[in-house]
Amino acid sequence: MKKFLSLFAFVAIVLTFAACGGNDGNVPGGEEPKVQNFQFKIEMRPTKMKFIVTPANYSKKYFWWYAPVERDVEPTGSLKNYVEKYMAQHDYAYWRDKNMILNGKDEYTDDMYPNLKYVVYACYVEKGEDGYAEIVGDIEYKEFVTVPEFTLGGEFTVNNEGKKVHFRSGNLYLSEGFHYNHSHQYDYNTDGSDYFKWPTASSYTLSADEWYYLFRGRDRADELFAPGTVKDVHGLIILPDNWQRPDDIIFKTAKGLNFSWLEDQKRYLAPSSLNGYEENKYTENDWIKMEFAGAVFLPAEGYYGAANNIYGWYWSSTANAGNGEMAGAFSFATNNLILDILVYRNRPKTSLYSVRSFLEVK
Repeated sequence: MKKFLSLFAFVAIVLTFAACGGNDGNVPGGEEPKVQNFQFKIEMRPTKMKFIVTPANYSKKYFWWYAPVERDVEPTGSLKNYVEKYMAQHDYAYWRDKNMILNGKDEYTDDMYPNLKYVVYACYVEKGEDGYAEIVGDIEYKEFVTVPEFTLGGEFTVNNEGKKVHFRSGNLYLSEGFHYNHSHQYDYNTDGSDYFKWPTASSYTLSADEWYYLFRGRDRADELFAPGTVKDVHGLIILPDNWQRPDDIIFKTAKGLNFSWLEDQKRYLAPSSLNGYEENKYTENDWIKMEFAGAVFLPAEGYYGAANNIYGWYWSSTANAGNGEMAGAFSFATNNLILDILVYRNRPKTSLYSVRSFLEVK
């Protein structure tokens, strides 16, 4: 097997290949292998990929391997012959020692490159009399594309025409004249390098209408965000469209925390007694699971010089059409999310706020 060490940070896609589903993409070699009775899931976050295969019969062994499509020669004949030829390079014991023959509930983690198409193969195997692995049944495969570096894998719809975006891995900051994204979502600086005036922010972030749609227009919008704390950093957690909560993680939604929408004020508001930051508290390991599932975290950086770890102020890319000195932003705290400022676009462009950039899903 070809193994590749990633020098980049990239994140959070979850793909599931289930027993009742079909095959995605074209089968290498032109074959159409039948779907077998196990689930194949891929999880990604910075520099790490995890394979989880769950067969219907846990006592069986399975062989798996993956390779970049652009870098590997795709089979031109029988897929089974192609895999058998690959397996025959080494005996059963070698593949087992390399963790490429696993039990039904085993997991494997490996490094991968960002923004690259991969194909993963998996099949049941037995140890033959000659000491080599023998394929039992058909071969399953999954094709997928990793996200670009410093990009989160969760998909978020931001308008009623179906535009979807990935958010970048962390807030924008300035260093030696260049703009970068923090490698962790909970990272931020208070020395001024994380805060931007609007002209700079306008090149990187969502429009006012897109932020508004994210929090108000999406299906079940009030169930897809809430305040929270990650590694003692307060902020706002936003969940992707297809959110699936990790089994051992609790998430209390804005709706569950009694946030109400006030149409005349264009804001969500919860009882003043609520300390929402304390309702969803995650350790670094907890957040890894949330990030695997596509969650986004906007730290409450405040604004330059004030309200650190209390309020979050984030720019939109939208200027005020009636006042050239103003632009749109939104703010949040432990018990509110204020969108009226964003809607009326009336923050001075000289204000120093946070920026979270994005990449449109193609």
